[in-house]
Amino acid sequence: MEPTTLIRTKLHRPRVVSSLVERQRLVEKLNQGLERKLTLVAAPVGYGKSTLVAEWLETCERPGAWLSLDENDSDLLVFLNYFIAAVQSIFPEAGRETSALLQAPELPPSPVLTSMLINELDRIEQPFILALDDYHLVHDLAVHNLMDELLRHPPRTLHLVLISRLNPPLNLRRLRARGQMVEIRVQDLRFTAAETSAFVQKTMGAPVDHAKAALLQEKTEGWVTGLRLSILSLHGPEDLDQLSIKLPGERLATEYLFQEVCENQPQAIQECLLKTSILDRFCASLCETVCGAGPGSLQMGGQDFLNWLMQADLFTISLDDQRLWYRYHHLFQYLLRRQLHKGFDTDSIAQLHRSASAWFAQNDLIDEAIHHALAAGDTVGAAQLIEQNRHDTLDADRWYVLEKWLSELPGEIKQQRPELLLAQAWVSYFTFKLWAIPPIIESVELLLSDNATEESLRGEVDFFWGHHWFWQGQASRSQYLFQRALERIPRSYHQGRGEAELYWGMAGQMNGRKEMVIQALTNWLYYEQTPQAVRMTRLLGGLIFVHFLSGELIEAERVTQQLGNVATESDNTYIKIWSSYLRGYTHYFWNDLEKAAHYFEAAVNGRYFLQTRAAVDSLAGLTLTYQALGQPHKATATLAMFLEFAQETNDPAYVAIARSCQARLALLQGDQKSAVRWLRTNEQISGPDVMLFWLEIPRLTQCRVLIAQGSAGILQEAENKLDDYVLAAEATHNTRQLIDLLSLKALSYEKQGQTDQALAALQGAVTLAEADAWIRPFLELEPGMTSLLNELGQKGVAQDFITQIVAASPVSPPDVTVLDLGRQPEPLTDREMEVLALLARRYRDKEIAAELFISPATVRRHASNIYKKLQVSGRRQAVDKAIALGILPSSE
Repeated sequence: MEPTTLIRTKLHRPRVVSSLVERQRLVEKLNQGLERKLTLVAAPVGYGKSTLVAEWLETCERPGAWLSLDENDSDLLVFLNYFIAAVQSIFPEAGRETSALLQAPELPPSPVLTSMLINELDRIEQPFILALDDYHLVHDLAVHNLMDELLRHPPRTLHLVLISRLNPPLNLRRLRARGQMVEIRVQDLRFTAAETSAFVQKTMGAPVDHAKAALLQEKTEGWVTGLRLSILSLHGPEDLDQLSIKLPGERLATEYLFQEVCENQPQAIQECLLKTSILDRFCASLCETVCGAGPGSLQMGGQDFLNWLMQADLFTISLDDQRLWYRYHHLFQYLLRRQLHKGFDTDSIAQLHRSASAWFAQNDLIDEAIHHALAAGDTVGAAQLIEQNRHDTLDADRWYVLEKWLSELPGEIKQQRPELLLAQAWVSYFTFKLWAIPPIIESVELLLSDNATEESLRGEVDFFWGHHWFWQGQASRSQYLFQRALERIPRSYHQGRGEAELYWGMAGQMNGRKEMVIQALTNWLYYEQTPQAVRMTRLLGGLIFVHFLSGELIEAERVTQQLGNVATESDNTYIKIWSSYLRGYTHYFWNDLEKAAHYFEAAVNGRYFLQTRAAVDSLAGLTLTYQALGQPHKATATLAMFLEFAQETNDPAYVAIARSCQARLALLQGDQKSAVRWLRTNEQISGPDVMLFWLEIPRLTQCRVLIAQGSAGILQEAENKLDDYVLAAEATHNTRQLIDLLSLKALSYEKQGQTDQALAALQGAVTLAEADAWIRPFLELEPGMTSLLNELGQKGVAQDFITQIVAASPVSPPDVTVLDLGRQPEPLTDREMEVLALLARRYRDKEIAAELFISPATVRRHASNIYKKLQVSGRRQAVDKAIALGILPSSE
């Protein structure tokens, strides 16, 4: 899938025509400039800039890529997509990381994009040329800044060619001073007398008197377009004398020559030329459609018209190797359009645009269809095109294309059409401007009627209100709305259903309906028709989140591995980075710190791909993991990166989370004063009502700092806060956060000398944590936790699990005996033993199902039970542990 809607013909350089005059002096200059980093070809329209570079690339030994720019490319996102696509036309694997980064929910800061692009280009070993044509059409300062940086730190093998009518706003002075650029200007591009003579002779197909050609060169000042118009205006070589006399010497009469050229053509050709001038590119079928619209009647087919253009060699440029798509030379198109507006009224021109829009829409070229609808003044038609294509665009995870379309519409029409407002709501959703959604949805509700045809729109409204109330902590209300959304959103809208199913699952879990939710998500994922890719990732994500909230790390890890496989198979960078974050999360709580660091590092390196809250949590996770590994310098450096990233978001909530993590790290590094200072400057700590499963939550860090202070009044304050949070977590069945909360309560009670209450709270935490080995929450609460754990273990509570925790503690005092009772896991059933034996023989699920005459779903259920009982996360680990425990013979 391409990152955005690309017009591939822009990546083809102009074809070199047979009548071209070889300009060896300029080709040699271009070749000499290859040792430098930039070639600038700058001159007004019509001097043959593009033709010269295209001719040179035809004969140059280095591979060359081409990009024809237009006004729409004056946007950093669009420009970079095309820039990378051009490079990939000769090096298909180049720029993949930058290209993927362009699909991030929010465009990363320019320095991040620039650095990644330069580094990726620098990995290309083979010297190559990239030509950017019509660079003068780019006005975005961000694009110019990127190009300046690219030329300031140029990749080793890249030679850049800029073709422009104007001096680009780049630091050319620096490049000249360093001898890093070669320039070809008007004085270089003017035809010499010899070149003029060769051009006239080639074009007219007959010998030409050199004196006459020299006079023509003098009159036209070597302007190649003037020369061509001059020749086209003649009926034969005998008219050359008259033309040389008529032409003004000071400047070519372009309008006069153009008029002469057009009047020499048949009426049908003149009509087609004028009508097709509205098109920035055209093919035979499109020409036939447009030429048949408006006043007059088509007297020739579209292919016949193209054949005539090619035969006449009339300022037409082929855009692809198949010779299907063409465009006019910019000056010729400009002159044709001026003539069109003189000869056609406004309504007739609008009809031409409407016909073009209809053709582009029928051929799924929606960008150009919208462009021509708006050019026709048909804002309603443009709006309908967006409405008809918004679901497909979102299903392809291309919300940024939808955002671009919406930006082209007048604000009034967007406020009048509920589907456009819903499209805007989805854009706000995917760019995390959640505060903007409720007012939009209120406007939608005012526009909706009781018409049954609007039922699917009401489903989207239900989703957005469900999403709003979910984050307000109203699980029942949100689940009801998500359920109603699923009843109304059509199955063909994969993105909408996927998001609704994901949140419906989390809301159901918060309502205490975990088993029902898991069964439903599993059925949708495995037993209905195979879901489309975007919906599949949401369903898998929903399962993972439900397992996390339920405290089921083993199941969460199993499903995350499936998500990673889907991401790898589909080459989806966004989901790959999500998988890294989720696996880092699991291994961190298992205290498998090396693996946690590996996965968190991958997530942090891809933080600009991630949803911002997950990126923030990845940075918190890596900071805490480095500290737990005994690498405080790395932890501090990661925290600095975290603070910088949070500032870049311009969101106070993310800055608050980074500052909270800073205080938490200060506690872990023994700097209680800094942590207390943070607490005193952030007394009113707020956050979303739903704590979900995040690693760093400021309200909990506040309690950590209060407990660390240890005075009676402050401990009571911490206890009161924790009581409220425990009630909220219990009400929403948030086992993941309850483990942390009860552990903190135990430590608070212990510091107050309330040992019985401390042991009771700790027993609650350990009981919740034992089945899936949540080790890390207890280790962070040293010193003080080990003695409590051993006392709890001596009472016969979770002795094997407590042994694991205490053994992993880096501060276990030497006089504390680590329990090692070697208790066996819960016995496996006969059927589970049969499944385990076949797993050991490396049978796949379908093969086990066939062997035991059960369904693959039943196999997966038995395997899941085995993993839970053995406290492992996969089949290989299950077999290894079963052999170690003597459950399976070592020969298996």
